[in-house]
Amino acid sequence: MTSSNSPQTVVIVGGGCAGILTRNTLAAKLGLTSSIKIVLITPRPYHNHLPGTLRMLVSNEGHLEERNFMYFPEEFNAGNKEVIIAKVVSIVDEGNNRHVVLDNGETVAYTVLLFTPGSVWEGPVAFPQEKDGDLDWVKTWRDRFEKANEIVLVGGGSVSIGTCHANAFDLNIVDGDCRARW
Repeated sequence: MTSSNSPQTVVIVGGGCAGILTRNTLAAKLGLTSSIKIVLITPRPYHNHLPGTLRMLVSNEGHLEERNFMYFPEEFNAGNKEVIIAKVVSIVDEGNNRHVVLDNGETVAYTVLLFTPGSVWEGPVAFPQEKDGDLDWVKTWRDRFEKANEIVLVGGGSVSIGTCHANAFDLNIVDGDCRARW
């Protein structure tokens, strides 16, 4: 950060676990009245809790879609903090002209730019970017899983085990030299 008296802004691109943790850690260290502004830019108005996603996609048991999409609370826009729902489409870093350009045409100046964009997934967890398409996506994949005769998951981690919890189909998990069948 610069030592001048000009306003300083930390822009965090990505509203997943890493972006939220980074934002919350900075906010706790700096406090609400800090002159350093913290801006989180993310394309969705919520965080999608990925560990619960596969279980949510295979079953409506527990109505996880009501808890899995965690909307950003109002406190995220308090004091020196702001959440902007948009996609970053370009970055300008030319001397004192440092800003990101958003998909809505707006620009956000930054002093420090942090990237926490997460991963790009395929298949059931490749949720659409449209803000209102996620519940339709969940229904589509629940229908697909319901019609499946057998499913093979590679890896025996918590996501695979969680998927096994509520299923009505033959499920195989392959992890290294081990194969389990439910």
